Amino acid sequence: MLDQQQKKLSFGLFDLFSEDYAREPVPLSKRVHWMYLFMIWMAMGVDLAAFYLGAAFSQGNDLLPVILAIVGGSMILMPIAFCSGWIGASTGLSFAMIARKFLGRFGAIIVLLVILANNIGWFGVQIGFFGEAASATLAEWVGIEIAPLWWMILGGILMTLTAAWGFKAISNLSALTVPLMVGLLISLIFASIFTDLTITPPIGGDEGMPIGLIVSLVAGAWMVGSIAATPDVARFAKNKIQAGLSCAFGIGIGNSLTAIIAVILYFITGADNVVDVMFRIGGGGIALLIMMMATWTSNDNALYSSGLALTGMMRNIPKSALTIWAGLIGTVVGVLGIYDNLTTFLFILTPLIAPVGGILYVDYFLLNNHKYKMAFVRQDNPPMFKPLVLTVWALATLLTFCTTPSGEGGFGIFNFTTIPVLDGIIFSTVLYYIFGKTQQLVQNRTEDKKTSAA
Repeated sequence: MLDQQQKKLSFGLFDLFSEDYAREPVPLSKRVHWMYLFMIWMAMGVDLAAFYLGAAFSQGNDLLPVILAIVGGSMILMPIAFCSGWIGASTGLSFAMIARKFLGRFGAIIVLLVILANNIGWFGVQIGFFGEAASATLAEWVGIEIAPLWWMILGGILMTLTAAWGFKAISNLSALTVPLMVGLLISLIFASIFTDLTITPPIGGDEGMPIGLIVSLVAGAWMVGSIAATPDVARFAKNKIQAGLSCAFGIGIGNSLTAIIAVILYFITGADNVVDVMFRIGGGGIALLIMMMATWTSNDNALYSSGLALTGMMRNIPKSALTIWAGLIGTVVGVLGIYDNLTTFLFILTPLIAPVGGILYVDYFLLNNHKYKMAFVRQDNPPMFKPLVLTVWALATLLTFCTTPSGEGGFGIFNFTTIPVLDGIIFSTVLYYIFGKTQQLVQNRTEDKKTSAA
């Protein structure tokens, strides 16, 4: 009794925040309308990072191929988000708890550590963009210069508090910002229509980024979110269809629309800095303020998933406390300048995460669907090791690095689809289905022999 009282006292501050059913299924009575989920994912897709990526894609390339590549990358994400959203709504569980079921406790810890590194790194990337944009906007708008460092710290604190508060705070913030963001994007589209795209020729080297690489980077930028963060939000959906569609279209529309507009604006203005782009197109400080709010909504989701990932590894500490710790680390990472290495960051982590999606979807839809029924979901007693799953993940990850060009963090040994992130999902899907089905057949034959002998 005394230990329980001490534990409650030591975490009393964090009782002010919502634990959001971090370690159990979300009750049906707490599920929400699909529109909330759609707005959360729209808000996640619209951010400053998409503008920086759009400008990077444009340099040395023509307009139409880049736009088609962005759409192609988003189309890869949509079915992935649909499947993960379906599973999240079906089980009512966060990805951290789902991972324990199909990866085992040891495998879940390994994957959650990779996801945690991705989410905290992405948080740091966005914090960096936020700080640079805020500093430049204030200097351009009113002539006052405040170092990006202080904006990064302020942004990190605000985003961390929102994520620690929980799903309700995130959904309310998204409901506030999405109409503003959509209005901004529509106004930028009209500005683009009435501007002659030929006034500024494409700027950059003689050769632009390969189109296949652009597709992979677009998909890779939100691969972790589509696979792992989607169940964290979709578990609040009232049914599986609504969860899958809202997540798929939210990611697909938000992610592609922002990057496409960034590409168009680059060709109009010739500026590869989001601050310069906004002021040259006539959007100015108000447009940048809206985009900074968009970054807030995107970042608090990354941090929210980080807190849930930590709950899968640290079972006795409140999610809110873990979320705040993750936010502090992410802010420090941002201050140290990880945003200067965005593409390198994506190159390294994407091949590690993509195969996890294929394994999950095969396990849920084809091999072991019965283990995800509510009666099994409430029994959180997975095995420590699942050797077959870990072997498939390691092998598919290795193959993905083999198809990733050497200049992009891989080995560059051979090509498959020319889109490494898609390769990873295909490799893990095929390998796990073949090995998993074979294992089931062997187990069934063994059981039949035992039954016949008895």
